[in-house]
Amino acid sequence: MTLAEWTETAQVWSDPPIHELVNLDAFDTIDTHRELFQVVTPIKIDVFERYLEGHPNPDFVRFVCRGLRDGFWPNAQTPEGVYPTTWDNSDRPIREELHAEFLREHCKAEMKAGRFSRSFGTELLPGMYSSPIGVVPKGDTGKLRLVVDQTAGDYSLNSMIPRNQCGYTKLDDIQTLGEALLAYRELHPNDELVMFKSDVQDAYRLLPMDPMWQIKQIITIDGQRHVDRCCTIGNRWAMQIFNAWMGLVIWIAINVKGITDLFAYVDDGFGFERKGVTLYYKPYDTWYPAKQVRLLWLWDELGIPHKKSKQLYGDVLTIIGFDVDPNRMCVTISDNRRADLIAALESFIRLPANARRRHSLREYYRLAGWCNWVLNVFPLLRPGMCELYAKMAGKSSIHAQIQVNSALVRELGWMIEHLKTAEGVHMLESKEWSAEQADLTVYTDASGKGLAFYSPAHLTGFQSPLVARPKQVGDSQIFFDEALAVCSALQWASTLNPRPRRLVVFSDSDNTVAMNNTLKCKPAYNSILLHTCNILISTGIKFRVFHIAGVENVVADALSRWENDKAMALVPGLRVLPFIPPLPALGASER
Repeated sequence: MTLAEWTETAQVWSDPPIHELVNLDAFDTIDTHRELFQVVTPIKIDVFERYLEGHPNPDFVRFVCRGLRDGFWPNAQTPEGVYPTTWDNSDRPIREELHAEFLREHCKAEMKAGRFSRSFGTELLPGMYSSPIGVVPKGDTGKLRLVVDQTAGDYSLNSMIPRNQCGYTKLDDIQTLGEALLAYRELHPNDELVMFKSDVQDAYRLLPMDPMWQIKQIITIDGQRHVDRCCTIGNRWAMQIFNAWMGLVIWIAINVKGITDLFAYVDDGFGFERKGVTLYYKPYDTWYPAKQVRLLWLWDELGIPHKKSKQLYGDVLTIIGFDVDPNRMCVTISDNRRADLIAALESFIRLPANARRRHSLREYYRLAGWCNWVLNVFPLLRPGMCELYAKMAGKSSIHAQIQVNSALVRELGWMIEHLKTAEGVHMLESKEWSAEQADLTVYTDASGKGLAFYSPAHLTGFQSPLVARPKQVGDSQIFFDEALAVCSALQWASTLNPRPRRLVVFSDSDNTVAMNNTLKCKPAYNSILLHTCNILISTGIKFRVFHIAGVENVVADALSRWENDKAMALVPGLRVLPFIPPLPALGASER
């Protein structure tokens, strides 16, 4: 599912709770200072709305258009009696004069754009909240940016937005782009392509907030108070708001303007075009790939700002931090980016002197985001994040200190070793292939008596007694055994000469099928996935697991129950051999 497709089924989120609508202090402040609380956006809402008349999710379209006209509420829940009417948490000092001067200039620019109000003095008015601010480098550009910390302190704005209520947005990623490139190559194998990328200027700041939220977004600079009227990157719901709008913009580009194979990752729209197919974009006096110009024309119609320096194209182009080559059909991660991630992982699990390893939930989330990013190029490293997510599960306090346990050290260490040795080039190839396209097919099963797998091509079955499972498996022993049988079949297939390029395994366990095809499972079973991915990484085997009904999996079922006579009757000439399940899949160390 792409971001544009997501909008077709996306759900709206909540309006301000009832007690916010009867917050007399806030209403009185807004009513008596209307010049401070304005809904501002450069977006041409009527044009935007007209282009969406044929969208299959009209409720969502109306919701987003209402947000553009009246301001967005960030799905905040503010239980009555829990939060004070007014709260000032803006006393974080700005210690460097360079940063202080940047804030003054930034404030002037935001006031000129209408996104900050004029100063209304040094004191908060009833109903207002003010969060701490800071200044940080803006990536590797050498520039600075404002940070509004809506998570810090008691009664923070982000504490009003429970993390478990944060909605799901499908960001278009390298996998999405890769699938489109593969589909195009099926039809046009010899076309030479270029990549393009267009950046939306000001991004989140284009979108207005509801005045009932604006009153909680007071920015304090040099003691002077300003109302921040627009969406800010520090808000927990900001990405959901932006992607709701950006997803609809991309939907218009695809479904109304006919710009095929177009995607977006936050404020970057990107895609590919045939080399030499260009159009002239007069405002920049430049010829660009035709799709890119048509996208810029749409943005101009909708009032979306952009600037020339951020409109890029080329035979190889950096998309989401990866170099994409649509002609070699490969994606590359730079050595520097890989080294940075390795250093971050090593620092995270390093044991400080005379102390336990602990990190805040915020640091866990930051590392998880970074690891998810690298899965675009190294998808088989996903099992290395199992314990990381388990440690974060059920926690909501962003400052909570979470201990780094031995399982997490082991899994992140596993990721580090593969990152150090893996090729930095990922070839784009289809993940969707059928069982009929496999070079080898194996059937697996487990019972209360044993494990088994069966290869029709070799007229051979294999069986093993049950083995001792890790203690944390508990009562889910059959699931562990079913998964172990699949891993054992892969281990055996990897030793064949010639080795199968594509291997299909059939299992009658739905959980086992899902675990192997998503590379996700509970920690108790992750040793199996870690070993599975070790084999896949070292051999290059393409591996898929499909479901088979138990009543059809008769040979593997019989072997798992040690009913060898039955299995041989079903398959005349069948050989039956013993096997030992791979020890690393049981949690033993690999050497």
